[in-house]
This record gives sequence, C-alpha cells and structure tokens, in this order.
Amino acid sequence: MIRKMGYDVTVEIMFQEDHKLGMRLNSSKSSILIGRKGKNLDALQLLANAYAGRLGREDLRVILGTENYRIRREESLVRLAYTVADKVRMSRKSMLLEPMNPFERRLIHTTLNDISDVETKSEGDGLYKQVRVIYKGVR
Repeated sequence: MIRKMGYDVTVEIMFQEDHKLGMRLNSSKSSILIGRKGKNLDALQLLANAYAGRLGREDLRVILGTENYRIRREESLVRLAYTVADKVRMSRKSMLLEPMNPFERRLIHTTLNDISDVETKSEGDGLYKQVRVIYKGVR
C-alpha cells in the first residue's frame, strides 16, 4: 500500500508474539509515514489491522513502527506529563493538554497517577480527547 502511495519502503518483522506482530517500516520518507504527531503511522496501522481482520486474523494486533517514533513519542509524553504537573502545582490552576489518542491519554494518566497533589481527567468526545491536569492540593 505504501508503495502504491509512491514511497519506497522495506518492511522488517520486529517481533512476533501470540496475538501481536510488530513491523518496522524502513523508508527515506519516514517523516511522511509518521505524519504530524504520528497520525499517518496510526492510520497505516489501523489499515494493517483491518486488512489482517479481512484475512481472518481478527485476533492479531499489528503494530507498525519507523525510526523508533513510538518510543520517542512515549518518552516525550512522559516528560510532558511531569512538566505540566509541576506547572499545575506552581500555578494551582488546571491545564488542558492537546488532543490525544487513547494510548497517549492512558500514558499521561498512569504517569501522573502516583502524584498525590494532582489528578487527571479526560475531556471531550470522539477518539482524540484531551487530558486535563488538575491541582488538588496535599491530602
């Protein structure tokens, strides 16, 4: 499919587990495959999973990666969570983060879960909701 889009790509199997298949996309156009905040990569992954389902593999979860983007994004979101928590503590005002997919929101929630004076809450409708980080004081 990526070749049909006009991009050269090679695919490597990163890992294969019972119900997961990780594939690395190698391309000189990785930034285009990733897209803004990973949206193109997420869309390609969604299509790969839909195709696996059409092949009778509804039980298989396909995970696509390129240029270690997902790991870098995870690290970036964890740093963002701690930075925002510090700002919320100092200002004692809540902050609303950018819209995120469910995996990214869950990462923010779990990162800040053990910090006693802040709490998180998802807001909005649809797939890309926002996380609000709220100061709740020392208890």
